[in-house]
Amino acid sequence: MVAKLSMIRFTERIYLVLLLLFALCPPVVTGNPAREDAVNVVEIGGVDAVLVNSSLYSPDAAEEIREWIDRGAPVVFYGDQPERLLDVYRPRIYVEGSSRGDSRLVVLGVIAAKGNISIECVLRVLDRSFTEDALEYAYGWVEDSRGEPVDGSLSERYESVGTLREVERHEPYGVLESTVELVRVLGDGSTVHDWYDATVTQTVSPGRHLGDSGWGWSWLEYRMNGTAPGANVYLTDYDQPSAGEKPVGLFSFLWKIMTFRWDEAFPWLREDPVVQGMDMSDFSVELFMARYENRGDAGVPFTVRHHYVLRVGEGQSPVF
Repeated sequence: MVAKLSMIRFTERIYLVLLLLFALCPPVVTGNPAREDAVNVVEIGGVDAVLVNSSLYSPDAAEEIREWIDRGAPVVFYGDQPERLLDVYRPRIYVEGSSRGDSRLVVLGVIAAKGNISIECVLRVLDRSFTEDALEYAYGWVEDSRGEPVDGSLSERYESVGTLREVERHEPYGVLESTVELVRVLGDGSTVHDWYDATVTQTVSPGRHLGDSGWGWSWLEYRMNGTAPGANVYLTDYDQPSAGEKPVGLFSFLWKIMTFRWDEAFPWLREDPVVQGMDMSDFSVELFMARYENRGDAGVPFTVRHHYVLRVGEGQSPVF
């Protein structure tokens, strides 16, 4: 009986040793492992979109990608060098840089159909490094862009040139989203200049670790610099920031509930506005610059809008 128990214990030890060796030295699988392609076509909301891994991209794929762009398909470069899309196609509406020095471009997308469709949609997603979460914004951008006018026409006086959506992620601290809508004025009667109308919508969404960040989540600042290197625009007109403009958009109703005070019923006792605008623009240096400060709850998202008018040389695309 003792010998039998010893043999069982010996067998159990051998089994444990084999399990440990298997865990430390897994078997080698022969053959080539599956490798992601540089160019992948996926369906997003019923639309074929082209996703390009910029780490695997080579110029050999440029012709194929241009064909997709000419068809009007959304093309998205993502990864370490998404700006390589600019070697294939340069959007008419595009800006560079970011609001924070530690942010870099991780996703760049364009929808630029030819022929009778003139409207162009561009996406820029910035983060400290690329993560799969950044692609979620690309999926939403593709679905939202399906509703754009097919010919870019707004009326007899205006023509939509395109939109530029920029998402700057600073998770877990927050996200800054900006959308620039560019419209060209038709029938201006000038043979020297073209006029463009720009509307910018910005939303600041503080994250769950707001207090640990050096970011100023209680304010945002927007600037359009016509004298920046490479820019070719002149500031013609703009709307001054409204002192006391309250947030608009999806969070406006929630904001009203959370910031309700008894003095709302007595306007003459009302405190300072929740959101205060400040105009820092300067026509002499072609600079539009506005700053908004949230004087309410800094942990609540808020949205503001900017509007300005630019002029460029006849037939030129605005660069700013």
